[in-house]
Amino acid sequence: MSPSDRRRWSRIGLAGVVAAFLGLGALYAATVPKFLPADETAHVGYALEVGHGNLPRLDTAVRDEVPGLALQFEIRREIYTANHPPLYYLWVAVPLRLGVWSGHPVLGLELARLLTVALTAFAAVATWWAARLVLPRRPESAVAAAAFTVLLPAVPRFAGVVYNDGFSLMVAAVALLVSLRLLVQGPSRGRIAALVAAAAALTLTRAVGIPAAGLVAGAGVLAVLVHDPRPVGRRLLRAGALAAVVVVAAFAASGWFWLRSRHLYGDIAGSAYNLDRFGYGPRGTTTELLPDLHWPVTLARQLWGRIYDDAELAVGRWAGPGLLVAALVLAGAACLAVEGVRRRPRPGPERWRSWSATERGRALAWLLCTAWVALFYVSTIGYIASGGGVHGRYLLPGLPAAALLAAAALGALPGRRIALAPAVVVLIMAGTGLVWAARFADRLRPDASWWGSALTAIAASANGVPAVAVWAAVALTLAGTAATAVALPRLARVEAPSADD
Repeated sequence: MSPSDRRRWSRIGLAGVVAAFLGLGALYAATVPKFLPADETAHVGYALEVGHGNLPRLDTAVRDEVPGLALQFEIRREIYTANHPPLYYLWVAVPLRLGVWSGHPVLGLELARLLTVALTAFAAVATWWAARLVLPRRPESAVAAAAFTVLLPAVPRFAGVVYNDGFSLMVAAVALLVSLRLLVQGPSRGRIAALVAAAAALTLTRAVGIPAAGLVAGAGVLAVLVHDPRPVGRRLLRAGALAAVVVVAAFAASGWFWLRSRHLYGDIAGSAYNLDRFGYGPRGTTTELLPDLHWPVTLARQLWGRIYDDAELAVGRWAGPGLLVAALVLAGAACLAVEGVRRRPRPGPERWRSWSATERGRALAWLLCTAWVALFYVSTIGYIASGGGVHGRYLLPGLPAAALLAAAALGALPGRRIALAPAVVVLIMAGTGLVWAARFADRLRPDASWWGSALTAIAASANGVPAVAVWAAVALTLAGTAATAVALPRLARVEAPSADD
């Protein structure tokens, strides 16, 4: 396969992943009744306030401007999501305000949901690009990593409603990409500017974006130390200057918000204030909860089969597909470990000196991915320990790095010449997304004759979405999945000599 054919099939695979995700996200946007997800009222209320030119507080009342807002529940009458910075809400405020202004507020809500889906889709592109940098000789792994990032069942589910989780995933994916580019390809003015912007964007999404921006700054420091040919002293000086620029830019972008929160609520994330309002108490310390395997199992089940706070679908035989995907990834990781032992590499320092700057950067890239996953997992466990809700979606910003690790593991399994494991995983994840949407619709409309009539009935009655839009979303999902399944084995037959050709 020529380089041009390889690029073409890689782009076809990526386009298939994006199409499948857009179809699934649009399907959930159409068929999940407005404001059924517990926090959508608060998120919409935040965006409506931003649309009016205001920055809400945790106790700001939700404006009753969209029919169906869950204002019958006392706690949902207030914008308890106002502990998040406003970056996401600046985007969705536009369709929401246009909907209210034009007299079609429900249409504005649907457009806000679809905008969230479209923004989240960029996470697939960023992860695909990142995989081409760190796995240049496995072009099918780039498509597999993109699929892992956005087709994991929880992602289209939460991107299909007005929640900030999908947007946070996208910002994290872009930040990880620019960090990996700097590590692998070395610093340049454009890459450094992108790094600074990405760190600032991270701190404008969630509180955990602050330490994530620290990882981004650390990647910049390592990139300078690895790629700069100057003497050690000058390299250290340049690395320190880059880290300072990242920190200053991040503080300039979001410091005002975190200082405001500290003034209003006593801590920068407003966590204690919110937990007290909900009546939640501590479950222990982070160090106590981290070794407990109950939490990773619970969070994984939620990422696979929990439908908002209303249904646990991955039970009994329905847990099988998710367990199979997990087993394939773990088996691939074991194969990688065995392969590494068999190679018997030279001692560490000698091997490191023999590598080029690009190879060193690539090795450090995998360490960054591991640290990225660990940060978001520890942060989630820390929040649970403090008494916060147990939500697997808080792990979504760590998903791009996890997807890169998973794609590398799948590529080590037997059948790699036809991309058997990646293709199976893509089919399982996309198929599960469709099945969950159908089963959830059946729960909401048990009187429907079959799952298709339940989907279309809910879309029409709850959200004013015509049946043709529902079937278009299903068709887009199927077409995208098919394109990805065709592209993967074609890409697996070749080995790319570099990430740049």
